[in-house]
Amino acid sequence: MILRAARVAALTFGAALPLAGRLVWAAGRGRERRHAIMGQSLARLLSRLGPTYVKVGQILATRADLLPVAVIDQLRGLQDAASPVDLAAMTRGRDAELGIDLRRALAAIEDTPFASGSVACVYRGRTQDGRAIAVKIRRRGVGDVIAQDVACIRAAMRFAATWRLFRDAPVEAVGAEVCAALEQQLDFDRERAMAERLAQGFAGEPAVVLPQPLPELCGPAVLTMTLIDAFTREQPSGTDDARRYAEAARAGLRALYRMIFVEGAIHCDLHDGNIRLMDDGRAAIVDFGLVVPMAPEDRLKFAEFFYAVAVNDGRHAADITLDTAMTVSADLDRAAFEAEIVDLVGSLGRTPETFSVSDFVVRLFDIQRRHRVRGTPKFIAAILSLFVFEGIVRQWLPQLDFQREAQRFIFMGAFPRSAAA
Repeated sequence: MILRAARVAALTFGAALPLAGRLVWAAGRGRERRHAIMGQSLARLLSRLGPTYVKVGQILATRADLLPVAVIDQLRGLQDAASPVDLAAMTRGRDAELGIDLRRALAAIEDTPFASGSVACVYRGRTQDGRAIAVKIRRRGVGDVIAQDVACIRAAMRFAATWRLFRDAPVEAVGAEVCAALEQQLDFDRERAMAERLAQGFAGEPAVVLPQPLPELCGPAVLTMTLIDAFTREQPSGTDDARRYAEAARAGLRALYRMIFVEGAIHCDLHDGNIRLMDDGRAAIVDFGLVVPMAPEDRLKFAEFFYAVAVNDGRHAADITLDTAMTVSADLDRAAFEAEIVDLVGSLGRTPETFSVSDFVVRLFDIQRRHRVRGTPKFIAAILSLFVFEGIVRQWLPQLDFQREAQRFIFMGAFPRSAAA
């Protein structure tokens, strides 16, 4: 751990001097330019620190309430740079850890993974009864590496919390959130349980495809699910049938609303590697390592907030924002905060062409930052899941009414028996 911490410190301090020089150069070129330079430097540093820190950057890219948009844009471009590991090297000498002999249990499994991440590699295989499957195997020793990195991050956050610069920022809370997300991705039993829960919840939704876990082919470091072919080929280009992809975009948004408002689950990692629009008009979702459950009261509060925004009740939206906040500044000017939220909600476009999730999110978080109101991580994650997915949806269905599409799922979540009837 000491060597790992020393390497992290050396790379971090080594990046500080060039960053300072670039910021001095950009001093007269505007705040957005300075933020973009900070984001570029941070993304480059995290890439050099390794896969764990790349994942940290991806998690931080979901915290637009804490970081400027120009920084978020740079972090969002981070991709796992982990190299693929062939099956023999991945499984050699790990029988007890894996908990399953894949060569014996399966009819076939490919040697080369079709997906490689910082935590695991995913291999295409086939069961004894002929079903196509995806076999996710945790990387050798990754648990020890993440444990060391988590210890470093927690120590760094405790140190940063003593700085006057971060006096009003919940740095330790954010650090704890990042560490929990890193550790969560090692827990394949948890991911399998979440996948099973959502597969059951979406069983009656033919326009949404989720993989089905196969518990008999899973182990402590192995997660086996049915294969969705859409994730083994390239994404569609603009020359494909726009109508079918527009249908898939609508299905994807409805799936996201159902997860949040009905199932009480937030997918915090919705990039195009985990959600695909299929050429038959369906949407497919995979990888549930960063899906977090919402308590019923949180789910209902978020539904109430979204509904208040939809019906132009800014005062109630402001009340919910404060009621659900993790921390509120002791000297908050509540009247001024409420007035800004009322103005924000009142200024939103009320047609599909003029309403923008991204514009709303950016302005909302700017208000919260200035008034030092820190939202709870799950409330923020629910808002940002819509923020991230808007870019995918708008590409194929630019006039989709986000607010109208949400209403049915808000009602289903608030009154499940009535909705079922």
